[in-house]
Amino acid sequence: MSTPTRRSRRGPFGTLLAALSLFIFMIPVMGSSELGTPALRLGFSGVLVAGLWVANEGRKTLTLTALLVLANLLAQWLARVVLDEDLDKTLLKSALSAGYLGVLTVSLLRTLITVRSPSSDTLLGGINVYLLLALMFAELHIVIECLAPGSYQHGGAALTGSVGGAVNGVHTSFVYFSLVTITTLGYGDMTPVTPGAQFLSAAEAVVGQLYVAILIGGLVALWISGRTVEGRGVESSPPQEPHAPPTDT
Repeated sequence: MSTPTRRSRRGPFGTLLAALSLFIFMIPVMGSSELGTPALRLGFSGVLVAGLWVANEGRKTLTLTALLVLANLLAQWLARVVLDEDLDKTLLKSALSAGYLGVLTVSLLRTLITVRSPSSDTLLGGINVYLLLALMFAELHIVIECLAPGSYQHGGAALTGSVGGAVNGVHTSFVYFSLVTITTLGYGDMTPVTPGAQFLSAAEAVVGQLYVAILIGGLVALWISGRTVEGRGVESSPPQEPHAPPTDT
């Protein structure tokens, strides 16, 4: 009997990937506009809800994710009322976002590792984890910049100074930097200059390469192997028993 695939995951995985893709696309497009802040908050709220739908590996994980989703929603929409300083708002939102993205990444990784018969839905989950890692590291870079301003430079100048300290500009720059780092493109236009920022950047590059080489490569290999076995099972038919020649009596 063949191992059943997780068809119930098709909706959550696809929905989360759509939410992540839309949010990442919105960052450079809406970041500098007047509607940038509410649009990005709405987009990340969609990621929060879609992630909560996926993280159902157990009651503890679901409870922790739900609490982080609630805390993130409050930070996204009510931080302006509670906190006066933009730096404190950014630090709070980025710290909570990094925690939520980290928990969601671990939950999805546990799901992917335990799947023995990967399907196209499983590959969507693998893409989700890669994008979640990039966003998580982007939020961690922002946390470091908030704790130690000037940890990153853009064009030889402090990043926060080069973008005027605007929250949207900083977020856009760090998502770009995280995507460049996790893929090891390394254009060099934005650089970490403090030990904490440099270590985090190096860790992101290592994690990104190992993830693609080991997990994504393994999932694709298993998926292709499973498709090959299924194709052979459909195309081949059981051999026919040859008819014995008549014997003279």
